[in-house]
Amino acid sequence: MEDVLAERLSRVSKFDLPSIPCSIPLECHPEFSRISEVTDAWAIRMLGITDPYERQKAIQARFGLLTALATPRGESSKLEVASKHFWTFFVLDDIAETDFGEEEGQKAADILLEVAEGSYVFSEKEKQKNPSYAMFEEVMSSFRSLMDPPLFARYMTCLKNFLDSVVEEASLRFAKSIPSLEKYQLLRRETVFVEASGGIMCEFCMDLKLDKGVVESPEFVAFVKAVENEAEILQLQKKVMKMGVETGNKDLVEYATWYPCFASGHLRWSYVTGRYHGLDNPLLNGEPFHGTWFLHPEVTLMLPFGSKCGDHPWIARS
Repeated sequence: MEDVLAERLSRVSKFDLPSIPCSIPLECHPEFSRISEVTDAWAIRMLGITDPYERQKAIQARFGLLTALATPRGESSKLEVASKHFWTFFVLDDIAETDFGEEEGQKAADILLEVAEGSYVFSEKEKQKNPSYAMFEEVMSSFRSLMDPPLFARYMTCLKNFLDSVVEEASLRFAKSIPSLEKYQLLRRETVFVEASGGIMCEFCMDLKLDKGVVESPEFVAFVKAVENEAEILQLQKKVMKMGVETGNKDLVEYATWYPCFASGHLRWSYVTGRYHGLDNPLLNGEPFHGTWFLHPEVTLMLPFGSKCGDHPWIARS
């Protein structure tokens, strides 16, 4: 089945990217440029990147901007940690998609959980062999010291769900089994790490205190899970905000106000990252785009062509 799908895809000569509207407000943290510079430099150092081309790939991925769009308010020092978190998990995701077999994936997942909770420390040999392990260890140490214990416990639950889904995807690849659309959507929800990278980072960076009764309420749970459905998240936002106002819970009101930005921010980042569209792509002018992609073995053309990168603050750095 996998071979049949690959053969069909190889015959695709063009595809259309439709316009994807989003009415959720788009915001960006005012210190995004500094956050990006600091965390990009950290990742480049941790990964031992010296090749100029690889350095450009790292910078134009714009993971710092993703953090600033997904969590546009909060303490800049905590957003740096959140940006390192994004960086780490994109690197781990790349490794999982290429290097993990079924058994290797489960073993790695078990070790990462132990490292996250602080019961296992990577050896220097392990970190030299896989620099992303050193990145992961540093980020988890920061979370354990900076997050309130209940919030970190919730993060650990999200992390386990993420790793379980990564292992399941590896198992499916190993078996050359293509999941149903419904199954893929469930797996993708976990591997995108929405609740942790969106909801928990919002609480963490903004120093919001939400008690157990709030985070386990049906309205809150539904709100967090609805992030990929614009109409649903806007409807639930009103309910959660009303709940916060009626109970005098200002932190819940703040959460309801800013958490949806994860959806609009992640969408906009998808239009400006070189990770998805290649280095120095003139189409990446800071704004959404849509059109027809013409595929060719030597060059890919996109119509309409994007205007050249100008002085848009999100893409001025190279």
